[in-house]
Amino acid sequence: MLDRVKKTLKKYTMLTQGEKVVLGVSGGADSIAMVYALNELIEYGLELIVAHLNHGIRGDEAKRDADFVKETAKTLGLTYVYGEVDALKYKEEFQLSTEDAARTLRYKFFDHVLAKHYATKLVTAHTLDDQAETVLMRLIRGSGSKGLSGIPPVSNNIIRPLIETSRSKIEEYLKTKNISWINDSSNDSKEFLRNKIRHDLLPELETYNPQIKQTLS
Repeated sequence: MLDRVKKTLKKYTMLTQGEKVVLGVSGGADSIAMVYALNELIEYGLELIVAHLNHGIRGDEAKRDADFVKETAKTLGLTYVYGEVDALKYKEEFQLSTEDAARTLRYKFFDHVLAKHYATKLVTAHTLDDQAETVLMRLIRGSGSKGLSGIPPVSNNIIRPLIETSRSKIEEYLKTKNISWINDSSNDSKEFLRNKIRHDLLPELETYNPQIKQTLS
């Protein structure tokens, strides 16, 4: 996996020597793998800041997530920044879906952390699987050609070094290194379209084309 990440970083010129970057870390497999992988890239001389936002949706489980990410940052000797918002209140106030409200508040938080720490890049843990899911989700919703192009590897100051790495390779990397992660129970809820695509539609499409995720990506 690490070789794939290195190739993606180089391919899209995502990082330069000695940059200070903010990592958006939920505690799930993808973001934990991202933290460990970038921390291994000593040749870049990066200063890593681990940022975690509690969206105020999942109660005790959210506190568990925050504690886990904090401990991960401590173990690796990295700066940890925590934020807390009320995504459900924001959702009602601005008439948004839960997903959109959480996403909007999350990026507001990241922007704040970037500015406060004078960081140059935000790193998110979007994977090849996320890319495939996004393309399908936008197709279903009737997106135009721009939307169907998916998630860009680089978008302004946001970089996605895992965008060409599959979730299966990520979990394999973590298991090989005996690195634990946590699962967000909301990822199993089929209230969200993305989860329906992940758990129902993509597995069905794989019966027609086992490489459908790579094809969509």
